[in-house]
Amino acid sequence: MRDAYQKIILPYTPENLRMLLLQVCDEENHFSHQDLAYWCDKYTLHYYEYDVDETQWMNDMKQFDERQDLARSYAIAKDVGWQWYFYMSRGTTLADVQHVELHELELPKHLFVKWLNELYEM
Repeated sequence: MRDAYQKIILPYTPENLRMLLLQVCDEENHFSHQDLAYWCDKYTLHYYEYDVDETQWMNDMKQFDERQDLARSYAIAKDVGWQWYFYMSRGTTLADVQHVELHELELPKHLFVKWLNELYEM
């Protein structure tokens, strides 16, 4: 665990999501997995139109331009948040939560590799 973590203060772009995931994969991140999950939650709120209109998201996923990149990164950011909360509910015990700071918990590394690979699929 690192001694100090920095909050993620970056615009919500596919490029920044790639960069953050790459930092975790390379173990160069100066932010916690909890902070990344929270940033990803805000990312999905920033592009709320995909939640409002799933047809638009599906259409954008079929495009071969920046709309596909945005739609793909939206889905991955949403999965990061879901996986964090799922991990919190299923992957930790009451003792973990009582005796460990949440920012010290980490998702399995293979998830970050998977998400990064999905972002590069085009």
